[in-house]
Amino acid sequence: MGMFDYIRFSINLPRPLNEGELKGIVWIDTQFQTKSLGCFLGSFFVDINGQLWLEEKGKNTKRHDTCSVDFYESVLGEEYDYWVEWTASFEMGNCKSLELKTWKEKDSHERLALDYKRGQRNKERMRFESTFLFRFCFRPWNWLLRRGFRKLNKFLEWLDSIVWKIQRKLEI
Repeated sequence: MGMFDYIRFSINLPRPLNEGELKGIVWIDTQFQTKSLGCFLGSFFVDINGQLWLEEKGKNTKRHDTCSVDFYESVLGEEYDYWVEWTASFEMGNCKSLELKTWKEKDSHERLALDYKRGQRNKERMRFESTFLFRFCFRPWNWLLRRGFRKLNKFLEWLDSIVWKIQRKLEI
């Protein structure tokens, strides 16, 4: 995964002929991720004139980069999930070109089924955690186990340090 930066555009982005469920989405001022601008969790934006800016602590700094920036977003839909990716070319901080790089649709039924199952498991777990048996038997038991294993872990760490010290003294 790694670090990335955010970038927003105040200009229209190119779209495919068939936008599917994403028809009507306003991409202006949508926050995209990019790994093309330093990856320091910075926040960049491109104004209506195509100028690249860096937002830092409430102050905007004009950038004069000459580079190509790939930026992307994942959008979850009812029928399909989408992966969209664009490339912007900058010359001295001015956007010279914007092109749609990737527009992938993936059937979302599998994801929705997994989300439903996960929700059902969470409800069952919450129901179980609210029972008398869990609150007065399992929770104290788990607490004792965690405490005991923490103590055992501390002892083993201490023992390991002693063994390491002995080894250091015995080595030639």
